[in-house]
Amino acid sequence: MKRRSSRRIHLSLERLEPRLLLSLAVALQAASDTGVSSADNITSDNTPTYDVTVDAAGSIQIDWENDATIDIIGIVGGAGTYSFTPASTLPDASYPVAVTFGLDSATCPTTIDTAAPSTPGAPDLQAASDSGLSNTDDITNDDTPTFDLSALPYFRFYRDAGQISGNYESGAPYTAGAQPDGTYDYAVSALDVAGNESALSTALSVTIDTAAPTAPAAPDLQAASDSGISNTDDITNDNTPTFDVSASPYFRFYRDAGQISGNYESGASYTAGTQADGAYAYAVSAVDAAGNESALSTGLSVTIDTVAPSVPGAPDLQAASDTGDPTDNVTAIRTPTFDVTVPGGTYFRFYRDATLASEAPTLGDDGGIYKTGTSETLPEQPLCTFDYTATAVDVAGNESADSPALQVQITNLWPIESHLYADGVRVTIYDVDASDGVSSPSIAWYRSDFQRDVTEILINPAKIGDSVINSVELFGDGTNTADIGVVVEDNVGVKKVLDRRTGGPPLGLLVSEGYIKMIKQPAGLFGTDINGFTTEGGWTLSSDIDGDGDTADLTAVYSLGYVHKIRSGDAIVGDILIDGMDNRGNSLRWMTVSTGGFQGDLRTPGNVGKLTIRRFGNLVSNVDVGGSIRSIRITDGSILDSDIQVGGLLQKLQVEQNVRRTDILAGTLKSVKVRGQLGTGAGTLYSITDALGPVGDDDMWKLVVAGVREKVSGTRNYLDS
Repeated sequence: MKRRSSRRIHLSLERLEPRLLLSLAVALQAASDTGVSSADNITSDNTPTYDVTVDAAGSIQIDWENDATIDIIGIVGGAGTYSFTPASTLPDASYPVAVTFGLDSATCPTTIDTAAPSTPGAPDLQAASDSGLSNTDDITNDDTPTFDLSALPYFRFYRDAGQISGNYESGAPYTAGAQPDGTYDYAVSALDVAGNESALSTALSVTIDTAAPTAPAAPDLQAASDSGISNTDDITNDNTPTFDVSASPYFRFYRDAGQISGNYESGASYTAGTQADGAYAYAVSAVDAAGNESALSTGLSVTIDTVAPSVPGAPDLQAASDTGDPTDNVTAIRTPTFDVTVPGGTYFRFYRDATLASEAPTLGDDGGIYKTGTSETLPEQPLCTFDYTATAVDVAGNESADSPALQVQITNLWPIESHLYADGVRVTIYDVDASDGVSSPSIAWYRSDFQRDVTEILINPAKIGDSVINSVELFGDGTNTADIGVVVEDNVGVKKVLDRRTGGPPLGLLVSEGYIKMIKQPAGLFGTDINGFTTEGGWTLSSDIDGDGDTADLTAVYSLGYVHKIRSGDAIVGDILIDGMDNRGNSLRWMTVSTGGFQGDLRTPGNVGKLTIRRFGNLVSNVDVGGSIRSIRITDGSILDSDIQVGGLLQKLQVEQNVRRTDILAGTLKSVKVRGQLGTGAGTLYSITDALGPVGDDDMWKLVVAGVREKVSGTRNYLDS
């Protein structure tokens, strides 16, 4: 709009120094031209001052809006440059600023801008400048950090409210000069062309950290990763070893000065990836959140060794441990000593049938056995034939494959003498306890060779071709036959086994591949362990002859045929195992123990006639009879801790004293008579049962108990209380 004439004023102007003027000129003073440029006529000064230059005296007229309304008239006395300032503030706008002097005129277009720009967003530290674990955590070791900005068209950059940039910076990023370590609030303001400055943005807190952490201690190979004999020697077959690390807050892991970990590992341990065999120096550095890395720790030398030693040669049974023939690897020594040869610098382990047989004293930190030297004496070995092997073990715990096996037979049975008859029957006389020295009796292999008062063992064959031994007879006082056993192989039968010794010891063992008609043994039988035994004729017995799961129980008599009679004057300790039957289905016609009782298993597939235990003897036995039993009579003792199973008829069970801790099961029971106690006190009866049910049912047999008997209320059976 037009300005009123009342705005026209007359000024008394001071003449400036005269100069030669060619024409009228008008210009905004640089001091009034604020902002990025002092010559762009854009200013935040709303009372700007202009210089007007004329070449003569006259009247200078100024019209701010160029609307034909004179806003200022100035009378000048001569040529010169004269300054004019509005009497009042000009509102924000663009002004032509028209000046006339006589017939001359000129303009000085000017923009008045006093409005500050909007406050910009906070600066953002560029990811490339945000070093360390995170490129968004604003912790950095870049001391000339670069920030992304949103201030336009110009900006000023501040640290802790102090300007650190130029007055009119432009462009999106800003890189600060070198910053000292510390945590600072960085902010930005926006500026326009006129030089108006916005309020400061929200501050961005940034930590500048260029100081490296202290070098950590050396890593330590964990005991669980340090395999072998020692868990502190840093020799291992673990090719992904785990180390304890004390570097914080982060670390980097090195092998031979080459980094093998991530840049920012954390925690108290580090597991390396698969390592090739070799010796390495492992070290660690500490790294902070800004990415500053310490010097490397002292190196830890670790040897990775995953290669097993060479396979050793087969062990060798020492001659002093090989009883009898010192080269046949058959021995009665239960704690044999073997020579072992392994590669230099290694240890060894000793195995029996692929099961570790070595024992301490040399135990590694890993719990494994590391034997040294050239020999090993084993703890007591069971009686059997075994394959013994050795392995070599190195310090890292790598174990070689098994050596070739050495087969050794460990036995109490030492063959004193063996004889092979023309019809193929072999009879061998054994010392069944060679550990106390081998007996040396006088043996006659034919009746014609018998010498009275000289012969101690007579083997009397029947007609050659019959494959029958008429008799096996023992003579003398037992001095040289104290631990005697007899094994007859490839025979049809043995008619008689007679003990004619005067006060002789019990017979240790009787084995026959055929039948045995009669065994008469006044001094009893004591049995020996023949599980897994291999005879002189090459017959290898089962490792569990009676199939009861016990591979170390004693056998007194073992016959693949039937046995008609066993008559023992003293106790039988050991199993009676009969695998055959006669043509009537009988396995054992009768067996009598005159005194001392029977402690062992009785196993037959067929019938048993009479089983009688006489004076001062108990039956402590697992009786397993496939057929029937005519009678079991204990005339002066008890049945204790037994399991009696009869597939057919148990016609009579008569016990003079007690029946305790015993199970009795038969196909059919006719009569059970107990003169003492049945299932009372500490020794209780578990059960008596037949095919018709337990005791108490209305079946066809009777139970007579003279003493106290125990019955649990509400049950049909006699049970353990």
